[in-house]
Amino acid sequence: MDSGKRGEKMVCRFCGEEIPADATACPVCGSDEKTGWSEQCCLDGAELPLDDDEYQELVAQEFGAPKRASPFRWWHALAGAVVLGLALWGLLSTLF
Repeated sequence: MDSGKRGEKMVCRFCGEEIPADATACPVCGSDEKTGWSEQCCLDGAELPLDDDEYQELVAQEFGAPKRASPFRWWHALAGAVVLGLALWGLLSTLF
């Protein structure tokens, strides 16, 4: 990278951070004039995308296992509907 006037800024072409124009190395990614402003600098901490199994494992670690709906909720809804239906039938049968 070309040296510039004191106080001027430029952008590191590998990590994109603004650095002094006369810098001999990027303080963020470590690229410098000796390594030719290394392209490897930005890959050190990069992670490759996860496959589906690894993603599901990560989600389980972060948020816990998915909770399954309790089967009792369906029974409660069904019982409530039956009771409501019987009450309505009883009310209608007394009116007619």
